[in-house]
Amino acid sequence: MAASRMFSRRQALRILAVSSVSGLALHWGAGLLDNKADRPPVVHESHLLMGTVLNLTLVSDDPSHARAAAAAALAVLQRLAGLCSRFDPASQLAQLNAQGVLRSPDPA
Repeated sequence: MAASRMFSRRQALRILAVSSVSGLALHWGAGLLDNKADRPPVVHESHLLMGTVLNLTLVSDDPSHARAAAAAALAVLQRLAGLCSRFDPASQLAQLNAQGVLRSPDPA
């Protein structure tokens, strides 16, 4: 049975330092090999909606097309948020909660 070997504090710190430097070198080296010119542009947008943050990330060869798609998605989500608001008395959800029935529901 082999005897267990104890590390001194100095040896443990040396191992930690060497492994940290090695990890950083590998990370930076991998970053140098990654050619970002080959990737399509990414469009990020953030909006406040229904009491939370909506983050949209779109990847497209055409950033203007991606921004238009983000605007269209936001318009749909804002419309749905308007239908589902508990705080707007004109919303369908508020009417359903108040009256127990919807006279002409939106098919969304």
